[in-house]
Amino acid sequence: MSKQQAKLGLICVALLWGISYLLDQLAINAEMHSSMINAWRGGLCALTGLVIFHRQLKHLTAYDLRVGIISGIISFLGYYFQTDALRYTTPAKNAFITSLYVIIAPFIIWAIWRERPNVKSG
Repeated sequence: MSKQQAKLGLICVALLWGISYLLDQLAINAEMHSSMINAWRGGLCALTGLVIFHRQLKHLTAYDLRVGIISGIISFLGYYFQTDALRYTTPAKNAFITSLYVIIAPFIIWAIWRERPNVKSG
């Protein structure tokens, strides 16, 4: 992958990520429940992963599957609460609050693992 393709990919991901807040808000305004929104999101994610990584899935171990299921449950819960929060706030405020993890995560790691964040974390 060239540098230009990587930059274009990042721009596409950023646009899709930003648009997802608005689409979630529209779905909630149409009386769609948060769990249904996340079921669609998870299904599309699983289908995309299957298409892209079908060769690597042949070498899946039990450990990989267990870690994937745990990560998936945590991710589902995070998206569920984030999507449900759109009932009480605007997409812009929701995105701001969600993006705070970038700032908070190094300090949580510092508190748990006693590893001080490096300068690049700031």
